[in-house]
Amino acid sequence: MNREIRVWLTTNRYRRRTGGLTIYWLARLDVAGKQRGKVIGYQLPPPRNRHKPTMSRREAERLCRELERELNADPARALAGRSPTLGAYIALHLADRASRVRPRTLTNDRTALQALVSRFGAHRRLDSIHPAEIRAWRAALLETDRSAGTVRRYIIAASGLFRQALADGLCRLNPAAGLAGRNAGAADWRYVSVPEVDRLVAACRIPGEQTLLMLARHAALRRAEGLHLPWSAILWAAHRLRVAPTADWQPKRGRTRVVPIVPPLYAWLREHGPRLPRPQLVCGLDPATWASLTGFAALCRRAAVQRYPKPLHDLRKSCLTDWAQRFPIRDVAEWAGHGSNIETTAEYYLAVNEASYRAAAGLP
Repeated sequence: MNREIRVWLTTNRYRRRTGGLTIYWLARLDVAGKQRGKVIGYQLPPPRNRHKPTMSRREAERLCRELERELNADPARALAGRSPTLGAYIALHLADRASRVRPRTLTNDRTALQALVSRFGAHRRLDSIHPAEIRAWRAALLETDRSAGTVRRYIIAASGLFRQALADGLCRLNPAAGLAGRNAGAADWRYVSVPEVDRLVAACRIPGEQTLLMLARHAALRRAEGLHLPWSAILWAAHRLRVAPTADWQPKRGRTRVVPIVPPLYAWLREHGPRLPRPQLVCGLDPATWASLTGFAALCRRAAVQRYPKPLHDLRKSCLTDWAQRFPIRDVAEWAGHGSNIETTAEYYLAVNEASYRAAAGLP
């Protein structure tokens, strides 16, 4: 983890009963909410050891700067043999994640870890928290008005915190490991066929949202990926599009990937060019202000489509289900943005559609 550990120079002096003053340079550092000190040399050696070399302030300050660089390069060294307090380590953990995750993810993690602090206290040592206590915390959360999905996210955030502390050698085990369980909501989705999405697009009255529906169903793009996709990412000659970070946005986990453009989507993009208010983006919608599909329930009624739980995410999953029937699962995982993690694609994103049932039964 990348932490800012500050080291500063002080002096300490004491006088022995036998007489004689000793003054030594002390490097002070604030680690995990508690100050620690390290003797780096003598300004005035003890009376019995006056022969020992003395150190100037300039040399002591140079050593402090070296120590600061070393500790920031290897922060676990500063905490070696000590378990930090929960509040102090959470602050370091969130500061480290700030540069690696999206702001929304960081906000969710902060909320979850604040709940952890409310339960155990900011001054509780990490290695003193046991699995039974985390199980009791989870049970208490489930008794509140929080949904099961929210509680699961809290446990995942806590597990990530302890997993990092375990890697840093600051605790003996991860007390939240294995307690999140499977996401029950992952199975709560419906396969949406291509004819259904065609009717949705035809019934949609906002051009940018029409394109967003097409990108979700035919390219398996996430909501944010569709909103931020620029025209420059369309590789017309290769019939592909590139999902990559931009100046003000980055895809989930910062992964860049190339996705094939199927014929229906290719024809749609050729026909529907740049539009306001954001002509440089394929959808033309403003990602900062656009929230959700306008009047989704009414849209489903106009299109004669049974309403399904997640307007865009179910389309993404339906696209991946179709791809999995035609292409190797390794390719589908890469196009989905899961990298080499084919288990995630297979477990959470694929479904058996009606066409498969009919084909297996020998029906037209």
